[in-house]
Amino acid sequence: MKNVITFVDNRILKNDHLLYNFESLIDKILQIDSLIFVLLQDQRERINNRNLYCIDANGKLIWQCEDMLANRPPDSLEPPYAHYTNIWLKDDQLWASNYFGTHENRLDINTGKIVESHYMK
Repeated sequence: MKNVITFVDNRILKNDHLLYNFESLIDKILQIDSLIFVLLQDQRERINNRNLYCIDANGKLIWQCEDMLANRPPDSLEPPYAHYTNIWLKDDQLWASNYFGTHENRLDINTGKIVESHYMK
């Protein structure tokens, strides 16, 4: 029987059984083999620049993405919030874009680290 991964509110379900419960509402999920990538919705009440997660098909948390602004210069004009608002797969690679649409990042699917970044105008 094929496993069907879905989400409702803040819960990831596998064949309609709870697999993982997040603190916030889920916006989108994607899957590559046994890895499930979870994008949480924007939370206006608190800044969360690390709103992208990976769990496995057994419900184990594999990683939480790194903060894309963690290494920004102190004189940066970007606001301190830049959570992800979209994720997609391209050639089995995980890509994500930020709230302002200024950055497009490729993340390592095994670690959640940014391995490539493009600034978009």
